[in-house]
Amino acid sequence: LDMDICLTEEAFPLSLSNLAAEHELSGSIGPLVIPCGKCAIVDYEDGSTVTLPNGLDIVGRLHFPPTANVIINTTAVFVQGQLDMTEPAPNNAVKLTLYGVEDQYLYPYTACSGQHDAACMGRQNLGTKPIAVAGGRLNVIARSPDCHSWTHLVEHVSDTELEVSPAFAACVKVGDPLLIASASNTWSDEKHRNVAAVNSVTGILTLDAPISTTTDKLPGTNGPGEPEFAVEVATLSRSVVFHAQNDNPQTQIGGHLIIFHTPTEPQRLSGVRFDNFGQGGILGRYPIHWHMSDDSPSIISGNVIVNSNQRCVVIHDTNGVTVHDNVAYKTKGHCYITETGAEENNVFASNLGVHTELLYFDNGQSDSPTPPHEAATFWIRNMRNEFYGNVAAGSESIGWWFEMPKKSAPNMLFTEPISSFRDNVAHSCADHGFTTYKQGWLPSTPAVFDNIKNYKNGGINAWKSHWTGQLTIQNSLFADNKVDLLYGIKNNGIILKDTRFLALSDDMKERKGESSPNPRAIGIKASYNVFPSATITRAIVLDNVIFERFISDSRTMDLYFDTRRPQGNWEGMGDPIEANVAMI
Repeated sequence: LDMDICLTEEAFPLSLSNLAAEHELSGSIGPLVIPCGKCAIVDYEDGSTVTLPNGLDIVGRLHFPPTANVIINTTAVFVQGQLDMTEPAPNNAVKLTLYGVEDQYLYPYTACSGQHDAACMGRQNLGTKPIAVAGGRLNVIARSPDCHSWTHLVEHVSDTELEVSPAFAACVKVGDPLLIASASNTWSDEKHRNVAAVNSVTGILTLDAPISTTTDKLPGTNGPGEPEFAVEVATLSRSVVFHAQNDNPQTQIGGHLIIFHTPTEPQRLSGVRFDNFGQGGILGRYPIHWHMSDDSPSIISGNVIVNSNQRCVVIHDTNGVTVHDNVAYKTKGHCYITETGAEENNVFASNLGVHTELLYFDNGQSDSPTPPHEAATFWIRNMRNEFYGNVAAGSESIGWWFEMPKKSAPNMLFTEPISSFRDNVAHSCADHGFTTYKQGWLPSTPAVFDNIKNYKNGGINAWKSHWTGQLTIQNSLFADNKVDLLYGIKNNGIILKDTRFLALSDDMKERKGESSPNPRAIGIKASYNVFPSATITRAIVLDNVIFERFISDSRTMDLYFDTRRPQGNWEGMGDPIEANVAMI
């Protein structure tokens, strides 16, 4: 079935339209089955709507060619064979809509002898509105790898014109919805416009409604401030859409896609828009979920997740998955996740999360609505994975939360010659950009975070370090925060190297007219009542660190006594800072 010869006329492939007609005439109460050992082609080309009320079970192979132009409504999709899609031709689209309030059951082909019999002991309940890959393969490549999902703004040219790179503009179409992330200290300050015209030579996108260059100027790589603060711009349009209806009395119940106990099989999921997926409060029901699939050499890339009821991309007890160039917008709870801490050798690269909301349904994990009620755009439980070029741009709570199952969680994947945590960003988050609270992280070998940017966060502490040590933060930038870094009690030594703390950026001066930093802004706030056995290794070490524009009532460093510890117990155990700094 992997060979495309099965799709040629000589192989007599089946057509989905004939299979659907025969299934309806038969009066079967079971799903429409793509038979084992057979290839079927989606031959709807006129935008038809096809309803499969009892689901679709792909045991053979179902192929969506570029000519497919169809809406398929169904209650479930099970992939035990192969589902493949190519990018629809211009003006064509594929939409898969899931509906229904009843639980759907997977009948494993071998265990159930190819029958959909409720008496089969091997059947699996996968809840409502599932797309479940169980032993099969996804080969969905519905967007060119040359087309990136998001980019940085080059320049806000006029009220109705944005300049992006010509390569990005070449992939944008008239009518596409654009997402522009927050460029302020407010987490929900993003903007969305539709594209009225595209110039792929100059990179100019004309908007259908203005964004004022006087009162709401957007930062770009060309200014008006530092290029590091250029805002992110994403396109939310895809020609393939997986959508779920709101037909449950509990409106937080959308669809979910799960790779279910399917090791070694390479999966490819690229270029799909997921809308109203995720099921609030039900563990294991997420828009994209790799579930206990051991080693899975798979790629999740170029997708858009919008209006998720719970989470975004979840890697659960699975290794070897690459999560690349995805956009998540208006999602609830933790978003990009390694779930239990057992996941290793996964890669999260160039993913964007915008407008991460709190989850108001209890799933038994740390994004449940119990105090302190938090949610992170990136929720990381094991650093034996690689993270680079990702951006948390506007979270109602946290950008990056390193919540290890235990303090002595595994060391980083590698730190030499290049850090496995590099070029990552948090900005415009309501609480923390980065935090290791409350469990902390004490790797046994030194860890390195390289070239992180942490700016314009509205909460008290942009970086909150707790019970953490053996960590170097280098070549990094903290800017326009209230407190850039909190180094409280119970830490075990952090090195800041070749790093800049900027109390007031040119960006804030030029765009917002600010003349002074956040009131009482602090670069580093450190507790001096550390453990009684404290040595210089428990200090925070500053090596070639620059503090810039800490003027008015702002402070480069602020030492404090943690009043949660009794007087005379952990008091005055030495200077917690060893410094080689410059102040400008």
